[in-house]
Amino acid sequence: MCHSAKHALSGALLALIETGDEVLMLLPAWVSYVEIVKYAGGVPVEVRSRADLGPDFSAIERAITKKTRGLLLNSPCNPSGYVMSESEVRQLAAIAEKHDLWIVSDEIYRRLVYEGAPNFSPVSISSAVRARTVIVDGASKAFAMTGYRIGYVAGPKELASAVARLNSQLTGCPNAISQAAFEAALLSEPPEVARMCGEFQARRNLIVAGLRKLGLETPEPRGAFYAFPNVKPYLDARGSGGFCEDLLEQHNLAVVPGSAFGCDEYVRFSYATSIPTIEKALERFGAFLANHARRPTRSRA
Repeated sequence: MCHSAKHALSGALLALIETGDEVLMLLPAWVSYVEIVKYAGGVPVEVRSRADLGPDFSAIERAITKKTRGLLLNSPCNPSGYVMSESEVRQLAAIAEKHDLWIVSDEIYRRLVYEGAPNFSPVSISSAVRARTVIVDGASKAFAMTGYRIGYVAGPKELASAVARLNSQLTGCPNAISQAAFEAALLSEPPEVARMCGEFQARRNLIVAGLRKLGLETPEPRGAFYAFPNVKPYLDARGSGGFCEDLLEQHNLAVVPGSAFGCDEYVRFSYATSIPTIEKALERFGAFLANHARRPTRSRA
């Protein structure tokens, strides 16, 4: 057990990476991945995804070098909500086996999948793939236990032991109350999780429909609780960062610039809030875009 999924991920990467090792991460990628890899002494290698934000296998193969140590996966994805299919995960696992790579699978949103097949983990493929896979998970998302600050690493015994030794020297264990509460949630799989997932699906449907009605290309997020629309036509030389600053200052609406995730032409909306709040946000966002569109276009050169 660790103090959070981020703490678990940090421990796993510190245990796996030697100085100069390369770690592939599929864009868009959660903001901390790059910095954690750097802190561990590694070199983050960002790989652009397909237009639908799924994995581009040709790009992944091209990015692999003799220094590549592992592949960092996140499904469902933060920020896009993309959920990899079983076929995609199997193809990624085959690449890892071919090139003798570790797979670090961040599955913090795995219970929050709305329709279709559930999230498919690499460890489901075979004992050989399981032996090269590390799962990172935690209590905060599906169980709404953000304040408990608890996560875990699951992987081969030697690696899990290395993470435990690191934690014992660097931090210590999570408090006993958090451990007991998370254990109870894992053992019972509370019915509230399914109800939460259904509510998120309704919110997802609302925000995606609203963003598309505003004319924005918005990939359908099948999991997590984020929408990731493409706002490239509205960007000026400051990119998505400037776009989000203007949105906050002019309409008091906070979204995250896609540049934080390696995809500057997008912005991230979270729909982990009420339907009335989402409706108000869409109204404000529509007003912002209408005003933004009337401005003279500023060159990004």
